Parts: sequence; structure tokens; C-alpha cells
Amino acid sequence: MTKRAKNEGSIFQRKSDGRWVGRIQIGVDATTGRKKTKTVYATTETEVLGKLTALRMQAGKSLDFERQKDTLSAFLAWWLENEVEPNRAMNTYRVYETETRLRIVPLIGPMKLQAITGMDIVRWMASMTRKKNSNDMRKRALRTLRVAMNRAVKMRIIDHNPCDAVDMPKVPKREVVPLEPNQCKDLIEECKTDRLGDAMVLAAMTGLRKGEILALEWSAVNIAERILSVRRTIEEVTGHFGTKEPKSASGRRVVMLDQIACDALQRRLDKAKAEGFDPSEVPLVFPNTVGRLHRPSNFLRFVWHPIREAVGIPKDFRFHDLRHTQASLLIAAGVSMKVVQERLGHADYALTANTYSHLLQGAQADAAEKLDNLFAKCT
Repeated sequence: MTKRAKNEGSIFQRKSDGRWVGRIQIGVDATTGRKKTKTVYATTETEVLGKLTALRMQAGKSLDFERQKDTLSAFLAWWLENEVEPNRAMNTYRVYETETRLRIVPLIGPMKLQAITGMDIVRWMASMTRKKNSNDMRKRALRTLRVAMNRAVKMRIIDHNPCDAVDMPKVPKREVVPLEPNQCKDLIEECKTDRLGDAMVLAAMTGLRKGEILALEWSAVNIAERILSVRRTIEEVTGHFGTKEPKSASGRRVVMLDQIACDALQRRLDKAKAEGFDPSEVPLVFPNTVGRLHRPSNFLRFVWHPIREAVGIPKDFRFHDLRHTQASLLIAAGVSMKVVQERLGHADYALTANTYSHLLQGAQADAAEKLDNLFAKCT
């Protein structure tokens, strides 16, 4: 085989009949993203080289034409249908589709994909500001377009991502105020009498997400051994909901239970049997009134909100903040951040550290005091 320069194709002579063969890449399949190749034949090496040169020139013109006629709207429609919907979670698809439909296509959708520059992205962001879009909205829209454009770069449709010219808008982080231990006690007492109230106790004492709790089955719980396994979660999107596996390997985890969590599960087991929902017939730990998956939005409306109000917890305290409460209780008890990460099922240690570092102020003061005591013994 004759070695050629990059993008010039390859040439070799077949032993069977002595004919010369040339192969060259002429583009990328728009559907699969795979390379498209063309093979030519000739009686001499010079002849096959000429055919490859002609193919390369023709392919270049054809590819340039396809790039020039494709609009951003056309590419985004293809990307959502073929890349996002089949391969991403329903919530991810919903976010990308919404941002594309409301904030990207109406403003810059008709532009030629290959012609978009960093200045066009800057103007697009400025136009959203003039339309009174919040920084959070602008950030979601830019993130969506950046992901789509990165895919276009990998497919060699464009040479670079113009979104890289713009910094992400800064969005102030929502300050989470976790429940104090005495508030947790009040919550636990209120939850004891409610049919599904023990779900809140489990959230505060294990850090499980709402979807993980509502998808929990008795086969994943061992009260005697004080452990439960997180295997599934519930996802609800635009009125539709169902179960799926956690999105990361760290999400599939085993959680050790303290006595309060064990008591909550035992109470729920007793309630289930009294309802006629024996675990052998109804596998879900926290089912709806007919023994099936509880719709997450209904659970919040009819279970969490009334209990929150009865305990006197502020309305801006979300169910998800019970997860933050678990983290704060662990850190206050001196548990390492690595263990907190594993217990909450975070894939990245940095995410745990960045989210809960503000809770370490007390630990920092305690560490300084211990250092003082250590050196005091040396004098």
C-alpha cells in the first residue's frame, strides 16, 4: 500500500488481478456520524491517483455546499431527534427541546450553521437580556447551544464552537438552610401518623432523592441488617413518569441505616400490611392508594406540603432540601466529606465539596482548637 498524506486517501495493488485500488474519505454520514468512503479502480497507479484527486475535489465542493445551505434550526432539529432523545434522560431532552424552541430558534435559528461566529453569539445573548430573560434562562440556553455545537464540531460540520467566545452568565446559588436537629424531631413525630410520612424521615436520615424513595422496593430493604440498596429512580416529564436506573454508577449504591431510619421503615411495613399491601403482593415501599407507583408531583402536593405546613417549615423549603439536611447532620457529626459523597450518591467529589463546604465552618473552628491543644502540650 502506498502511503499518502492526510486526507489524500490510500492506494494499493491487488495481488489477485494486478489492478490498482484507491480509497478516500468523502465526508461524514449526517445520520450515523460515521465516515463515508469511496473506492476507485484502474489499471495503473497514475490513473487511480487521478481518480482520487478528482473525487477529493468533488467531495470538497459538495461538502461546502451542504454546510452552506444548512441552517442552525435544521441542525438542532436533527440533533434533538437523533442524538438527544434516543440517548439522554427524558428530563435532559425536555430541557434541551424547550431551550431550543423558545430561546434559540426564534432568535438565531435561520442563520447558516457554518457562518455563525462568536460575535453572533454575543449579540444573541444581548438580545435575550433586552427581552428580560434572567441570567438563569440565558445560562440554560447557552449551555444547550454549546452542547449542540460541540457535537457539530465532532462531526466536522463546523471547525470550532462559536459559543466558546462567551462566558456563562453568573447565577447566584440558592442558599439552602437545612433543618436543625430539633426541627427534624418535630418532622419525625408528624410523619409517624401519616400513611406515607415515613418517606420524609427516610429522606432526612439517608439523603435519598425523591425519585429514589418512591421507586424503592421491599426487596432492596433489609431492616434487620440495617441496609438498603438504591437500584431505581422515578422520572416525571410533562405528565409522563416511569422508573429508570440511576444516571451514574455512584447513584446505584448501598446505604447503611441508622435506628431512626429503620424505625421509619418498620412503621411503613406495618402500615402496608394493615392496608392489605403485603410486600409479597405490592413490592413498592411507598405506593399510591392502589399499590402502584406514586406520581412525584402528586406526592409533593398531597403528602409533603401538608406535613411541611403542619410542622411549621417554611414554604420555600423543598423536599430535596431534606437531602441537604442529611448532609448537614453528617458533617455536624464529624463524618468525612468522602463518606458524605458516597452516601448521597454523587459521582464527583468536587460536587459534594462545593455544595457543602459552607457547612464545614464549625469543623474548621474545631480543627483550629485541636491544633492549639496539641501545641499546648508541647510547652
